[in-house]
Amino acid sequence: MVHEDQDFVVLEDQDLADFNAAGLLPQSSGTIDQILKWLQPTDYTADSSEYNKHLVSYVPGTGVWIQESGQYQEWLNSDRGVLWIKATAGAGKSVVAAHVASLLTAKENVPVLSFFFRQIIATNRTPQALIRDWLAQLLRFSPPLQKKLKELLDQRRSLETLALDELWEIALSAMASCSRTYCVVDALDEMDNGNEDFMRKLVHLGQKKSSSIKLLVTSRPLPHIEKVLSNPHITQLPLRPQLVDRDIAIYIRERLNSTHFPSEARVAIEDVLGRKSQGLFLYTRLMLDEILEVGFTDIQSLQIALEGLPSGLGDMYTKMLFDHSTRSGTPQDLQLFILKCVTHSSRPLRLLELSSLVDFVRKSPRTQFAPDVPPSTLGTKSIVRTACGPLLEILEDETVSIIHHSLTEYLTSLQKVG
Repeated sequence: MVHEDQDFVVLEDQDLADFNAAGLLPQSSGTIDQILKWLQPTDYTADSSEYNKHLVSYVPGTGVWIQESGQYQEWLNSDRGVLWIKATAGAGKSVVAAHVASLLTAKENVPVLSFFFRQIIATNRTPQALIRDWLAQLLRFSPPLQKKLKELLDQRRSLETLALDELWEIALSAMASCSRTYCVVDALDEMDNGNEDFMRKLVHLGQKKSSSIKLLVTSRPLPHIEKVLSNPHITQLPLRPQLVDRDIAIYIRERLNSTHFPSEARVAIEDVLGRKSQGLFLYTRLMLDEILEVGFTDIQSLQIALEGLPSGLGDMYTKMLFDHSTRSGTPQDLQLFILKCVTHSSRPLRLLELSSLVDFVRKSPRTQFAPDVPPSTLGTKSIVRTACGPLLEILEDETVSIIHHSLTEYLTSLQKVG
């Protein structure tokens, strides 16, 4: 218990329960706030954080087979310290990672460190960002870490003067002072290129003290990741389509339960989406959104629409961009310009910034965009919101983000073809 008008800390018995082994008392809440400000972690507790966005997407009943699998149980209960969940883009790995992190948090009062790599977000694509987030998440569990970081703060050291290896050693020391630590790293394939050495550090972390430090990582099975993680001491859990399909069926059923569709229509939707999804949650989610948005008043028009659904993510993106260009009256070249701005920006753009940029380009005499709406920030905001449909997300703080990293790869492939 801390009194704001006092320069000392009053502790109850329960406050000391986790600290006696280290022989150190925790720092005051004011000091911890200063340390957190100095660490500059991502806003990982915000509703718009990667963790919470994916946790909200979880549908109860899905992923149960993962927790019941021999690989997961071996990782959780034996001396196998590293579990690698791998699958293609859009298979739902991030939702799995967020759900597992939440289960582990509810299970034990120990640190559950998580980080979600995102290449399109400058604050979520480097090893340094992961370490800063983990130090912030470890802080309340480790008085030795609090003491160490307070010393750096008192020395007026800036984060820029601390090498990655030094920060990593500080984090390792803090984990060593905890009885058990879970580490969840999502989308290793979205970390900046050239960081294979850091991947090896992560693997070594899960192998060094496998009984007390448990590491779970997710990624696509890309060659440079396979090279590091294809290790007989690492447990692999592929999200195979035939297994994910069960979860997709549960997901579709849950979404349709709250709709007006009659049973015949629901059966048709479940059947076609189940066949065409090919184990991809992202495809299922977006195509189901499109179906629900249209509504359909008769089974014949619904069945025609279902049979016309695209195959695979690439065809899906092509169809969605064309459909939303038609619906919103936005030229496709303007669509692509908006998407390129979002995917190539060095930091996430806000809606106002993106609208101003689009206005500037549309006013230019050299622009090729059709002047369908007189340039104005208010009008352009509406254009940006509707131009690409759900492929662009507008977060609570009006930051603009694409729906999934596979969309960036799709746009890159278009540029190469063009």
